[in-house]
Amino acid sequence: MALRGELIPKPTYTAIRTITDEGSTAICHKCYHEVFQAQCVQKTVSMLGATDSFASTEPRLLRSLSHPYLIDVWEAQWDPEWGDQAVTFTMPFYEGGSLHAALMSGHTFSMGEAISLTCNILDALHYLHVERNLVHRDIKPGNIFLANDLKTALLGDFGSAASIQNGSASCAGGTPLYKAPEWRSGSYTTQSDLYSLGLVLREMLGGRFRYEDVDMDDVDRRLLSGNRTLRGRDLAVPSFVPDDLRRVVNKLLQKESSSRPASALEVQRALQNIQHLNWRTVDSEFPMKWAGEVTSGKLRVPRDVEATAVKITRGPNSGMIRLSARWRHRNANRWRNLEQHNLVVTEDNHTEWRAFFKSVSTAMLQSTARR
Repeated sequence: MALRGELIPKPTYTAIRTITDEGSTAICHKCYHEVFQAQCVQKTVSMLGATDSFASTEPRLLRSLSHPYLIDVWEAQWDPEWGDQAVTFTMPFYEGGSLHAALMSGHTFSMGEAISLTCNILDALHYLHVERNLVHRDIKPGNIFLANDLKTALLGDFGSAASIQNGSASCAGGTPLYKAPEWRSGSYTTQSDLYSLGLVLREMLGGRFRYEDVDMDDVDRRLLSGNRTLRGRDLAVPSFVPDDLRRVVNKLLQKESSSRPASALEVQRALQNIQHLNWRTVDSEFPMKWAGEVTSGKLRVPRDVEATAVKITRGPNSGMIRLSARWRHRNANRWRNLEQHNLVVTEDNHTEWRAFFKSVSTAMLQSTARR
């Protein structure tokens, strides 16, 4: 049982409720710090299987971690029930909850939000990898926390973090679904953290993985054979994602660690240089709908874009999909159709779908560039 306050007349912590949406086996309690008069979270993490984690070997270093996109650790204690087999971390409570909770609630992130949140975590990883010589070893939505507006991400849970020795650490700890293929080799590098973050980015772009349908025995078999935990079809990014961003995701998810980006900073720079129409999925079931926005310093009023995909039920094209797009000035009543982007495509031809979104994005971005 997690530590939730001292047995004294005036305890430091008052337990509020158990948190069950963190997407992990950790024990979490939302508490109130009576001295600081602030809400906080106590998270008990098992140290079994992660004997080289610096929470086990050098827990004092937890207090020395300081970065805008890392969760502050107020306190760390050996759990009274589990002894040195588990540590209870006390950290601030973030109203936005975890990324896992947001995904499970059905929240959809725009492409710009997904890029921005990923860049926050990449900034934190650059600090850990380069300045502190550490790997996190458990990057996943449940360990990424969101500010109240869901527009700032912070990396937390350092129970598995370990020092890099001779370029790598052991593959202890972590969550099976988010482990990199090199887990079998026993050698964990900074590129392994980037692989896990690539999975998180894919979820923000295309919606959460269907955890309830994942065969964990298959995940274990794939890890033991040195493969990615998910199959290619499960890792596909949505059609609205531009080629530059698609390449970043695909590179992060390369099976061979040597084929992935060399550093978090390299990925961050690549993401920040991507020009894109800011799409967000509104409805992923037919009739499908996507909302986009174009903002530019040259535009006095931002532009809204809408794309739809409707199944054709009659006529010679029955069974095919009609893709269409329209735009308007922000808050205007009148929509203007993009006639040249009204196409009929087959449902499973992803090349045609990508070409449609590319042409719409190009037309809208070029029209603002000419102003």
